[in-house]
Amino acid sequence: MNNIEDKYYASLDIDKETMSSAGAKSVVVPTFQATYTPPHPLLGTYYSANTFIYASLTERSISVIGRYEAAGVFEQISIVFPRDIEDGKHPVVPQEQNGVHITDIMNGEFNHATKGEITIKRNSEKKIFEAIFDVETKNNGTIYKITHGIVILEATGPL
Repeated sequence: MNNIEDKYYASLDIDKETMSSAGAKSVVVPTFQATYTPPHPLLGTYYSANTFIYASLTERSISVIGRYEAAGVFEQISIVFPRDIEDGKHPVVPQEQNGVHITDIMNGEFNHATKGEITIKRNSEKKIFEAIFDVETKNNGTIYKITHGIVILEATGPL
């Protein structure tokens, strides 16, 4: 430590080159949020997951899952896409087609998005997934628009 500036950063446990905590493994705050219109029957307008998965759960695909679990409520939005998909904007397709699938679990029912789009950005080196999305699902005859979806996650398992 040659000068007062070096001592200052060291005292705060900050790496001067990266401006992040010198001992920290990550600075990513797990985020999986969206807005429901009409409001989600159990959660209201705003969805914010409290459990996160970003991993390859099958040989051919990557799964990104945001779950909300509390007080007997279990709701989930999942994004599944082929392992070899390019970063960028993609249509969300029905389950029987190859591409990006988005499903929400509402009141215990799986609701597959029938239309929408997602923009994906991955950092392979840091194993970080980012996405924004807007889709529509249907539950008990009601069409739900899931908009302003944002996901920022680090890998939680093998990719």
